[in-house]
Amino acid sequence: MAPNKCEESVRLLREVSHVLAGEVPRSVIELPAHDAYVLTMYSRARSMYEGVVVLIEHGLPREGFILARSLFTESPRLMELASMDTRRAALTLRWAEDSISHTRRLFQIAHELGWEHAIDQANARLDEQVCKIRRYRDRHNTGPSQHFDGDETLAQRHNRLHDYWSFLFAHQVTHGNESDHLHRVHRVDADTIGIFMKNIDPDLVEAVAGFAMKSALLAHRSACAIFGWAMPATLDHLLTEAGRLQFTT
Repeated sequence: MAPNKCEESVRLLREVSHVLAGEVPRSVIELPAHDAYVLTMYSRARSMYEGVVVLIEHGLPREGFILARSLFTESPRLMELASMDTRRAALTLRWAEDSISHTRRLFQIAHELGWEHAIDQANARLDEQVCKIRRYRDRHNTGPSQHFDGDETLAQRHNRLHDYWSFLFAHQVTHGNESDHLHRVHRVDADTIGIFMKNIDPDLVEAVAGFAMKSALLAHRSACAIFGWAMPATLDHLLTEAGRLQFTT
């Protein structure tokens, strides 16, 4: 029974990959600069999902959970962006500025460690990026910048609280704890336990697969709404299958 459950999970994961790959336009598209950031978020969600598929196929569902956690972060944000027009630029431009601030801090730490000697040039490049963003904001009158709400708030707003629980569990997997230890330990005989790198527990495989599938599918549905792409005909069916995997174990 166990191998069949794992095989079915992998089959559905691959089906989602195939559907999503077939629906993204291959031609050049014109976008406002702030929506180019949205496309980057979607691209990251897609690549995270493909990483989950590879890890599950290789018997590493817990490691797949780590990527699925990052995928979840992108998914409700894309749902938030899809639900608005006027505030989308304010959110994405603030996101871009925050990203630059994090990069600046990394350069500063590298400089203090003696790795980055051209700190002034690096900061000048980052300053120019910030100036471009602010000039764009002023030119298009996007209004004051706004931060994304936190993961829990977005999950509640977009009916993703069950997924948020999975996100919290994945957080423990990411950083390692007693739960991770227990899932790696199996008794070999009365006097011996084995600690295994791979885990093919079919319930865990189903849970991670369903969690990742749902986040990827909802991210794609959001991208379709934002960019005007055709919605996959099987999307709702696949969302139902994702929920079945995630919450029946």
